[in-house]
Amino acid sequence: DGIYRIDSPMIFGSDKSGTPERPVVWRAKNRGKVIFSGGVAITDWQKTELCGGHVFVGTIPGSGEIPGWSSAGCLHQLDPKMFETPLSVFERGERLTCARWPKGGAWAKVKAVLPSDTERGAGLQVAPEANVRAWAEEKDLWAHGLWKFEWADAKCRVLSVDAGRNAVRVDDAMVKFGFVPDRDYYVFNALSELSAPGEWVVDRKARKLYVWPKEGG
Repeated sequence: DGIYRIDSPMIFGSDKSGTPERPVVWRAKNRGKVIFSGGVAITDWQKTELCGGHVFVGTIPGSGEIPGWSSAGCLHQLDPKMFETPLSVFERGERLTCARWPKGGAWAKVKAVLPSDTERGAGLQVAPEANVRAWAEEKDLWAHGLWKFEWADAKCRVLSVDAGRNAVRVDDAMVKFGFVPDRDYYVFNALSELSAPGEWVVDRKARKLYVWPKEGG
């Protein structure tokens, strides 16, 4: 029983499967009690002044590039090299939530699709109650939306924020069908939206993870 740390894939091929007469079965002695984890533990937590001192920051070990969230949902025909396997954060075995707006699993609506004055990205006018001025200071803001069809979601990096027009410009590389108004979206990985226990934000470039631990964490 317990958690076993691994730093490379575990491959069970035919050479580890035995024979039809004598098959090899790999299983835990106690089902559900063994975990193979490729995660790394952060040990250098420092208390910050954010959110009244509730938020801690730590350094993500390693030197490799930390992936973002680029994905296009079920649209597997897009170049698989564009897909990323994003960071997940756990506290005592429980998965935490990347800080987002709106809160509580809710979605907001795209108010309007704006003409773009650049070759890359799409301009989207967001809800008037959104904290757009604070978003303009974010280092690595992302948006997840059902941009046209409800079965075709995509996560996109926010390229820029225009507080004057209450708008954001998102990278449309993973969006196959374009954008239309009145579709669902939310933004995430926003330090300005980190406001409750169990939330986190990552600064991938600096390899810093900001976490508000759950109650008692």
